[in-house]
Amino acid sequence: FERTASILNSVSQVAHNYLRDHRLNMWFVLATPSEGELKGAIRRIQSLTSLAVLDFPKLKEYHLGFWLHLDSDGRVGVRRVDREKPTESLELDALDRTIIAATQEGYPLTPEPFEAVAARTGCDAQTVLARLSRMLNSGAVRRIGAVPNHYRLGLRGNGRSVWDVDDEQVDVLGAKIGALDFVSHCYRRPRHLPLWRYNLFAMVHGHNRDEVESAVSRIAEIVAGHCAGHQVLHSEAILKKTGLRFGR
Repeated sequence: FERTASILNSVSQVAHNYLRDHRLNMWFVLATPSEGELKGAIRRIQSLTSLAVLDFPKLKEYHLGFWLHLDSDGRVGVRRVDREKPTESLELDALDRTIIAATQEGYPLTPEPFEAVAARTGCDAQTVLARLSRMLNSGAVRRIGAVPNHYRLGLRGNGRSVWDVDDEQVDVLGAKIGALDFVSHCYRRPRHLPLWRYNLFAMVHGHNRDEVESAVSRIAEIVAGHCAGHQVLHSEAILKKTGLRFGR
């Protein structure tokens, strides 16, 4: 396990990697600019590890958004925030990619961070701001903000709930589940029969496992009558957590 985790974590396209309490115990996210590069990364991982990779591409996204807020008692909780849909399409050019590469690991901790980014990228701060604004409006950049460690803030419950839902009902149920406050990600993904029968994934967060299990019970009420079974894959360790990285 440790050898495989080390190999995966050295692959630049691996953005997240988790140990989960399941027979399929290592779950990782691949992030690449294109489908061809994604398939190439899978082939490379299989070659390096001599293990098969089960590929679960996102077939449909019902919700993606993990936002935190302070409860009245001072505890951190999860909050749902719906982002505005992109208002324009955008083809990234060389300067856009240079700005992303210069900021993808964090903004400079200086009084004038955009001036520092401009110096790195060979333009001025107003151009940097204008380019970032365009990328946000188009959805090329999802958001710019602080990334807190939710484990250290007290949200230690983290479970990937997976559901075997009737195919003709999965879109309706996925939209309902994605609207729940405690769900940060909700996707339709393919089955891999006979090993994996689940087609609906919903990531659930709470202060502990009991809160996660309680939240999963609420989901079970929503899918009742249209679901042949479910499981919860709790996170036991974060092996890697970065994000999509463009080469410089």
